Amino acid sequence: MSLGSMSLEGRAAVVTGAASGIGRAVAARLEQAGMSVLAVDLDPDPEGPGASHRADLTEPAANAGVVDARPPAVRTPRPGGSKRGNSARRS
Repeated sequence: MSLGSMSLEGRAAVVTGAASGIGRAVAARLEQAGMSVLAVDLDPDPEGPGASHRADLTEPAANAGVVDARPPAVRTPRPGGSKRGNSARRS
């Protein structure tokens, strides 16, 4: 999968609500596209796509756990990579 000229191969994503429904479908599709996925949910499915991580994101302390559990590819900023709040769409 790619977004225009942007390849997703080798990149990483954190998907919340990833144990079921839309979140699970998104996590599965991103993993199929070659991304490393951290699948975060209140009741994670260890058999689901990506690496599962249990977190209640309504609790502020849980956010730090997600940061610590994120895939290694997310830990190293990429030059010119996406920044929080920016869209993947380019004009």
